[in-house]
Amino acid sequence: MRLRCVLLPCLVFIALGLGCNSKSGSGTEPKQPSSGTTPQPSKDKAAYAYSILKEEVNAVVTNYHVWIKDKDFTKEGLTEFAKNFRKENCSTQCNISLYDTDEIANDVSNFDLEGKDYLFFADHFIGASSFEMPDEPILWYPYQDFKYRDLGGRNWKKEPIK
Repeated sequence: MRLRCVLLPCLVFIALGLGCNSKSGSGTEPKQPSSGTTPQPSKDKAAYAYSILKEEVNAVVTNYHVWIKDKDFTKEGLTEFAKNFRKENCSTQCNISLYDTDEIANDVSNFDLEGKDYLFFADHFIGASSFEMPDEPILWYPYQDFKYRDLGGRNWKKEPIK
């Protein structure tokens, strides 16, 4: 009986340890930035050089904030990039936010941007892919919205707001 009392907690601990992924956790665990290039998905879709600005891991989803270093990108190319990135980097559900500059790194988790900070963020937040819709096209310039227009944003990349 004594062996059973000692062995059972050890087995539970080992089972929990083996079932845990190094990316799991209850809070946000930022990771070190990393770089790479997505493999060329097809001859007509270019691979993009990128760097992970920030990785936020929580119990439900991992959020990747990715700087696309290439300046010659398209919505279709970034959609393909997000699909390939997800296959290579996401072992759990993940959201992918794409930016065209690394100057935005300090604001990627700031949801209280106003004025010129909001405009700068909106102009450089080029795409987003949600874990809920991984096979859909990326959201193109997701912060270029009514607030962007009302603040006087001038680099509109989407269809006009009616």
